[in-house]
Amino acid sequence: MYHWRTRLGCIMPGQSVEALHRDFWRMAPPGVSLVLASAGIREIDKNEVDAAIARLERSAEELRDHNVDLVHISGLPLVTFKGPDSEKSLIEKVKTWCGGKPVITDFQAQMNALRALGADKVVLVSPNKVEVTETYRRSAEAVGVKVLHVECHDSLRRNIPLISEREIYHACRQAFRAAPEAKTIWAPCGNYNILDLIESLETDFGIPVVTCNQAWVWWAMVVLGLNTSSITGFGQLLQSRVDSSHLP
Repeated sequence: MYHWRTRLGCIMPGQSVEALHRDFWRMAPPGVSLVLASAGIREIDKNEVDAAIARLERSAEELRDHNVDLVHISGLPLVTFKGPDSEKSLIEKVKTWCGGKPVITDFQAQMNALRALGADKVVLVSPNKVEVTETYRRSAEAVGVKVLHVECHDSLRRNIPLISEREIYHACRQAFRAAPEAKTIWAPCGNYNILDLIESLETDFGIPVVTCNQAWVWWAMVVLGLNTSSITGFGQLLQSRVDSSHLP
């Protein structure tokens, strides 16, 4: 049985997914399983985000019926397009639809990861289109995270998994060189193939790296009271111990 420790539910933002479930299974401790549902985004824009939010009820009920222990709302745009003030009501709605289970979002996970690492100044490295990346920057700064520099591949969602690790590494290096006073490299997209680069980036630049899939796995474990220190090879964040009651 794969879920003897816990069973996590994830509402994917898109109709297709590549990196999210692959990264999860590489990080998940023994006995932690994943159930996926979809919100149906094809490309990221306001209309697609609005339609995805309208479909969340059905996805949440599907995960409720699978008796998951926690629901993760994946996809930063589901929060950042509406602004961080919308996150609380989004979580409460999904919590109701999934029968009162704990609910987290990518935005919550990533901001709490930055707080846990003491990172109030970051560089943002994003594969997404410029207008989408700007919603990330605005939303982070609205909750007190200063974005010192932005590197953006300006890519359509469907092309993000095709960005090479070399391109990703050099974008992170460019961002760090532009703002060496940054305390963390922040890469918020779940389709970005950055997981295997985290430890090399941390070694080369001497600061932590926070990524989408790493952060939500970490935060889900924290919320459920599970220790992540056994998850090695994916950066400093997963080695940190925090009390979830001390974070939003």
